[in-house]
Amino acid sequence: MPKRATLAMVAQRAGVSVATVSYVLNDKPSGRIPESTKTLVRRAAADLGYTPNVAAQALRTGKSRVVLFIIPHLPINFTIGEMMTEIGSQLDAHGYVAAMLTTGERKLDLASTVHATSPAAAISLVDLTPEEHKLFASRGIAVVETAFASLDKQGVWHRQLQRAISHRQIEHLVERGHTQIGWAQPVDPRLIGLANMRMAWAKEAIKSYRLKPPVVQRFALKGAEADRAIKAWRAKGVTAVACYSDLWAMSTLEAARRAGIDVPSELAVIGIDNIPLTEIVEPPLTSVSVNMKRNVEALIADLLASIADEPQLTHDIEPMIKFVKRGST
Repeated sequence: MPKRATLAMVAQRAGVSVATVSYVLNDKPSGRIPESTKTLVRRAAADLGYTPNVAAQALRTGKSRVVLFIIPHLPINFTIGEMMTEIGSQLDAHGYVAAMLTTGERKLDLASTVHATSPAAAISLVDLTPEEHKLFASRGIAVVETAFASLDKQGVWHRQLQRAISHRQIEHLVERGHTQIGWAQPVDPRLIGLANMRMAWAKEAIKSYRLKPPVVQRFALKGAEADRAIKAWRAKGVTAVACYSDLWAMSTLEAARRAGIDVPSELAVIGIDNIPLTEIVEPPLTSVSVNMKRNVEALIADLLASIADEPQLTHDIEPMIKFVKRGST
């Protein structure tokens, strides 16, 4: 087996001390080290294939370069999968390792995981309990809650992002002349936090146009339940349906087809997420897309600020949103 490159080997190759190598590769502030020396050290490390010893760093500092990504029992779909990939990639670019924790039906033993990994920070898609917050605080671990967490626990920019998404849905339907709008809401309790947030912002947008409140139908992704929702919407004179996500929008499209309702001339349908399937359903689905790369960049920036105990940053929301018009509206 080839011998792993060490700080001493890098120091010898660069012709500097081990302390200098440590300062440069760990980005420690030191005004005494000239840029030419820093360049020399980094080139030597690259030539030798040096990578930090994460275990040794954890023993020395009490923290590793691990970031826990907590996903307690959520349905894994295109969007969650894309988020997991993007978070892993961006953390890697910053020198951190993402440890994805998914629990299925079992209870998450967070204390054991924290003890085993000594993480620098954590990202949670859902609300953490007071005990879990206390655990992280006692270890000085930065935490960011997002996506499915309660509205009051999310960053301001994330609430603004979800508001802009729902408002864009309603804005488009109103522009198309619709005045009685329905809303398709999931019943899965694991989704209800994000779903309630999006529905609240949609109601706000509808109210701003001085229209009647939306006709809300809650259903699982089952044909019979979507059929029931279609009948209820039609009975109330609904001509357009804004949906919690693309999956509920596609379920609505299928129910409309079974009922002999033409989309979009009799019923317009719009989703959220712009998953790949939106282009292959009939008619292709209009959707509001989240730019996951930019979204995660903002999330990671918040996380790094928390790790450094710095104030949260402000983010430009508009570049994170893309409206995709297709045949369903």
